[in-house]
Amino acid sequence: MKVAVVQLNTQDDLEKNLLQIGDLIDTAAVVHGAELVALPEYALCLTGRRDCAIAHAQVLDNSTALAAIAHLARKHHVALHLGSVVERGTDGNLYNTSVAFGRDGTQISRYRKMNLFQTAKPEWANSVVHYEAGFLSTGTSVETFELEGMTFGNSICFDLRHAVHYQKLRAMGAEIILCPSAFTSLTGERDWQALLTTRARETGCYMVGANQCGSFDDGCYESWGHSMIVAPTGEVVVECQQEPGVISTDILERAR
Repeated sequence: MKVAVVQLNTQDDLEKNLLQIGDLIDTAAVVHGAELVALPEYALCLTGRRDCAIAHAQVLDNSTALAAIAHLARKHHVALHLGSVVERGTDGNLYNTSVAFGRDGTQISRYRKMNLFQTAKPEWANSVVHYEAGFLSTGTSVETFELEGMTFGNSICFDLRHAVHYQKLRAMGAEIILCPSAFTSLTGERDWQALLTTRARETGCYMVGANQCGSFDDGCYESWGHSMIVAPTGEVVVECQQEPGVISTDILERAR
């Protein structure tokens, strides 16, 4: 399976973000020949501002933005993993939720982030993305999904620091684990690659890390970039740098 990772520099403008996503999915499908395209955490809107995050929260069964993503899946006949969005649940709570789409645009998987980020920096305590525990509700279910004969595991960003999550995914049969992220530059340089390679070796799975890059909220915060796909051996197969773009590899071919 040809898997592509899209690295984004998402901002708080939903329409502009959808245009960026559309352009890079076009590249992933047409130039790279991807069969599955993975996007980062907070792909549709990345902001620390609570009012903006609430305004752009998505009701998963009634969202024009998700309909646009589904259209891209159908247009290119590719599976898409929408890294995550702020979901407005039917229970009235807000969640950080991944949504996967099949090649026909139908939603085939949802996962609500189970380990919410809590910054140790007091100056970031009011930021949605840096103090999720004060804004979002916690998911309660480890989730996998089947796609073309392979089992994919769901995780999001801060889950990476919780090895037991990945042990559960492996026990559920996961072969490829997706980890959409908005890893900060502060910790990304130190921990991002180390965590992905460790989880790959521990589980014997491919790790697909789609990360945000660049600054957002008028330069207040910065994401690390360096999206990568890591083999079960811990080898970094392919890696972005710190600009938006697309990387890809044929995972089945490498496994043979």
